[in-house]
Amino acid sequence: MKKLIGVGLFLVLTVNPLTLAWFAGRYVVADDLEPSDVVLYLRGNHDEERVRMEEAARLVQNRYAPLLLVSVDSKPYYGQPIRKLVETFLRQGGFPPEKLRFCENNADFTAEEAQALLSCLKQLRARQAIVVTSEYHTRRSRFLFRRVFSGSEIAVLVHPVYNSAYWDPHWWRRRRWAKTFLIESLAQAWSRIEQFSPFRGSRGPAAQAR
Repeated sequence: MKKLIGVGLFLVLTVNPLTLAWFAGRYVVADDLEPSDVVLYLRGNHDEERVRMEEAARLVQNRYAPLLLVSVDSKPYYGQPIRKLVETFLRQGGFPPEKLRFCENNADFTAEEAQALLSCLKQLRARQAIVVTSEYHTRRSRFLFRRVFSGSEIAVLVHPVYNSAYWDPHWWRRRRWAKTFLIESLAQAWSRIEQFSPFRGSRGPAAQAR
């Protein structure tokens, strides 16, 4: 009987809206913004990437950094270079082309993208970068970027952007939010395990959640 009471109490304390929302909120971190050399945003699906791009462009226009560095897939999209598509989109929104730089790469998951961006930031002689990504992706991104950038003398600040179509701390209320939460949870676990794994760098769950 005592065991049943204990199990019931455990479920009440853990499987309730307040606890579930608190747990999901732990995925979100935000560094204090300060003037930096570059603002960049991380790739993702097209809807998520557009929101990240617009926020990163806004930060540059608000003078947090003189340059927007865009990580783009080196493979064309429907026969068009992705960097050209991005450049056209940003110009239509009034973003000045002289403040735009590109980092072409074929990264397929966050740690791999961080490695590619490190090389591009070194070429720009940047000392500090603001990384813009989705709220739920911020804690894992900061962990991976700081691991990859360790010893590079390039500081990283992480800035979240909210997209209600894909994420909310009350993730159990919508199918899309629940899917995002579950995938990110797997990716969080994998990113920690990966440090000690002989398969480090393999394309596990983290590759599914950009």
